[in-house]
Amino acid sequence: VLYWTSVYFDVSFNTSNAFVETKVAFSKAEFASALEYVMPLTVWMAVLSLGVKLFQGVIHCLEQRSFFSKLLSFFNLFCVGSTAIYMFAISLMSHTALDQGLQSRLWPVVHQWHSQSSYYHLTSSYGLFRRMTGVGGRPEVVLEGSNDVKSGWKEYHFLYKPGNLSTRPPVVAPH
Repeated sequence: VLYWTSVYFDVSFNTSNAFVETKVAFSKAEFASALEYVMPLTVWMAVLSLGVKLFQGVIHCLEQRSFFSKLLSFFNLFCVGSTAIYMFAISLMSHTALDQGLQSRLWPVVHQWHSQSSYYHLTSSYGLFRRMTGVGGRPEVVLEGSNDVKSGWKEYHFLYKPGNLSTRPPVVAPH
């Protein structure tokens, strides 16, 4: 993992400034081809995981002693299991948003369920920093202004927002 991290993110150590410098060392095409390989694997791993949990639920239901307990357990498993399968199916649309080819190969019923439930915002493709980072980098808002028409424009820095990358960030109280 460390080797591939250093290769794909071009990790270098700057000993004079005591910094670790990184930059993205792969193209959008390389990223897309990696997604074509990885995304189906993640879907099948999730299907397998859900299947194992449902199978464990069936085993648990069969281990109940009385008929009424078994019946109640199977009813509970049916309700929770069908909800889990539905939520998994509609979340596939959000999960596969990065790989349009895989998303187009999903069953039509998954597309239908997702479109019917999209009003309720049950799932979304939001991930940690999903819209802010990526291969293209993070878009930054820069405010510039001038006190005089004849003088040049200057950048107004936001407090505690990353600005100049060559300076250290300010110390902020822990939160």
